[in-house]
Amino acid sequence: MPLFTRTPNLIERVSQLRESLRSHRDDELCWEMSELREQMITQGSSIELNILSRSLAVGAEAIRRVFGFELHDVQIQGSAAVARGDVVQMQTGEGKTLVAALAAVNCSLSNRGVHVITTNSYLAERDGEELRPVFEMLGITVGVLKTDATLAESRVAYAAEVTYGPGYQFGFDYLKDQLALRSAVERPLGAELRAGLCGQRVAEVPQRQRPREMAIIDEIDSVLLDETSTPLILSGAASGTDDRLPYELARDCVLRFVEDTDFTIESPSQRILISIDTVTRSQQAFAGHSQLRLARPWATYLRNAIQAEHRLFRNEHYAVIDDEVRIVDQNTGRIFADRSWRDGLHQAVQAKERVTITPSETSLARITRQRYFQQYKQLAGLTGTALGAESEFKSTYALRVVPIPPARPCLRRIEPLRAFGSLAGKRRAIATSTADRHHRGQPVLIGTRTIEESRCLSVCLDALQLPHVVLNGLQDADEATIISVAGQLRAITIATNMAGRGTDIKLDDESRAAGGLHVIVSEPHTSQRVDRQLVGRSSRQGDPGSAQAFVCAEDHLLVTHAPRVANRLRHIARTDGECDCDLTSEVLRLQQRIEAEQSRQRTALLKQDEWLDGMRRVLSGGEVE
Repeated sequence: MPLFTRTPNLIERVSQLRESLRSHRDDELCWEMSELREQMITQGSSIELNILSRSLAVGAEAIRRVFGFELHDVQIQGSAAVARGDVVQMQTGEGKTLVAALAAVNCSLSNRGVHVITTNSYLAERDGEELRPVFEMLGITVGVLKTDATLAESRVAYAAEVTYGPGYQFGFDYLKDQLALRSAVERPLGAELRAGLCGQRVAEVPQRQRPREMAIIDEIDSVLLDETSTPLILSGAASGTDDRLPYELARDCVLRFVEDTDFTIESPSQRILISIDTVTRSQQAFAGHSQLRLARPWATYLRNAIQAEHRLFRNEHYAVIDDEVRIVDQNTGRIFADRSWRDGLHQAVQAKERVTITPSETSLARITRQRYFQQYKQLAGLTGTALGAESEFKSTYALRVVPIPPARPCLRRIEPLRAFGSLAGKRRAIATSTADRHHRGQPVLIGTRTIEESRCLSVCLDALQLPHVVLNGLQDADEATIISVAGQLRAITIATNMAGRGTDIKLDDESRAAGGLHVIVSEPHTSQRVDRQLVGRSSRQGDPGSAQAFVCAEDHLLVTHAPRVANRLRHIARTDGECDCDLTSEVLRLQQRIEAEQSRQRTALLKQDEWLDGMRRVLSGGEVE
């Protein structure tokens, strides 16, 4: 149900109040917020219409003074919905960052801490610092979480009334607190008594976080859905022997293995099966290494080596930078320097790439992201792609989705999907299409699924002497700068699908006249929401723009999930490689089927975590918190 049917007078009230606040001094705005906070303490509700409308008006006036422009009515609607605890769907470019900030102004009245959660640390630091003047004008303290922060620095950030940070950092800080509490519980029996007899006090365990009250999540579908397939795991150095040699021996064996004879990879689960006979025969690799000690079963080394060789690919699942294997986030295309695979898999990939093999780590604490976020008393958020995931938001988090209309009509043109029998033919067509639009002056943004594909398309554009920039997760510090100029006249930008997300792409007058930003989806993602997010980079705030998707028989989506469709494309391709068929409906149905299966997997992961937590409570005699 749209928000405005529930609060028909909200926009009018806020509009009138904003007008009356124009003559107020800055300190009078701060006083208004203090008065609202007192009313909150007395009335105990942040969403009573009078308090809500007044806080939104005061916050909107502060934003106008800091940034020099008025918020649209739809942004006020969105902020009210977030303050009420809903998932707001707003199109890309509608100013969701300011909507989240305005909602945080209202929610800060409770004085119990508001966490504004982003998809990465860059956006958290950028938003926190850019919006700090707005909050400080209203007497609201702001903290920003940083990955390398000390305990004291984290406590200061969490003590603020509004705290910005990436979703995973909030989760890891929670696990660190749990480890500290667990250590306190495991003190020797009688430690408190002995300390008392000596006139001493047992020090309290310092905690980073306050109780989790309110979270406002930007790109909420990415944080609460896409990323939750992987639990949050706090790791530490593993005990026992962990030499380089076993990983190298396992890889040497696997390179001689024959698939479907020595091992099999089940489809679609991708589970690796190795026969007992294969494991036994491969143990001959130990000959001449009588002192070799293994940190885990030999079959695990083999299974990891098979996965590293046959399922994990350089510049798709990981990148090698400065003699290190760094994981590529499959949802965002971002490269993480501080993440590693567990149980020896990371070391197997290091052996494959012949880089320094680091000590393996063991899990010290873990929690699914679903269960972590369920601990908040109130959740809310924003995204451009919530529709289609309403049932999972409702069943897992008790959240409903509220669509907010754009401030201006969307003028985007969606051109027909083009299909090809080969990857080479598809790349040629993308390069030719890009050249045509470039010569007309239209800026082009090409989204790729992998780093490797961004490099290959770059080679194709070089062959046509087309100037372009590549943004593939390797230039994190320059990401916002690169993507922000992607809408200029004749600009060509190649980027992994999610790179630069959260950064505004502005058109100049000439590029707007040439048709606006054209987005090319070079390969459909398994999630249609990721494709929609990429397409949403064009036609922002009423600007012109267009988008077109390309697919081929060698794409991951078809090879893994629809091999029959891939074979059909190979057989019907013309001599130039293109196919005379419309796969739009088939690709959409395939993506929807995969998304439904991923949703079921996330639900199963949550149920497993709840069962493990129940067992831990039984064994420990109660919850640590």
